[in-house]
Amino acid sequence: MIRVFSESADVVLSQHPQWQSAVSDALLLGQWPAERSPICVEVFDQSGLLSGQIYDHFYTVMLPKNHRSQFQAWCFDGELVCLLVGKEIVIDRLQDLDHPLTQG
Repeated sequence: MIRVFSESADVVLSQHPQWQSAVSDALLLGQWPAERSPICVEVFDQSGLLSGQIYDHFYTVMLPKNHRSQFQAWCFDGELVCLLVGKEIVIDRLQDLDHPLTQG
């Protein structure tokens, strides 16, 4: 599957090849299975892990007040399911799910 991103998203991803590769891999996986509930949910940006949850245990990282994320990557059980660069959704493997996690 070929996906075209905005120039700004492409620039950000090119600065973070591991996430660029993760996006390519995730595009091949398709949608997150509706019947599968993640055990571990983690959120990353260019600094690394920001926060997560495993079962009932939550964890977060303290960042400087002036910290700004270039992107946010959401992973379920180690799989990239959503990545945003600014307000642009680069990948969203949850978009077609009727699941409490996707309800606003």
